Amino acid sequence: SASALRQELARLRADAQEQDPEAQLELGRIYTLGYLAPRDFEAARRWLEAAARNPLADDDTRASAAAGVAEVTRLIEAEQAQRPTHSAYLRTGAADR
Repeated sequence: SASALRQELARLRADAQEQDPEAQLELGRIYTLGYLAPRDFEAARRWLEAAARNPLADDDTRASAAAGVAEVTRLIEAEQAQRPTHSAYLRTGAADR
């Protein structure tokens, strides 16, 4: 149910804020994929970086988090490359006509 999903997300956030590396990794995955919460690559990168740097994380968690950071960074770059540039929206002046 929606209520159970919200509770699970709230539990993960609380655990992640308490420096639980597995919760940080899972939140990074959630925000990368957009399940349980809307897709948010910046939030994903923050949680994945936290898990990768977390001294409480085991080697597998750190490696998974580092791989996730690389993946989400590529996704952010691809998303930015698809955005129209600001200059495309500028009106030209009389001298440009």
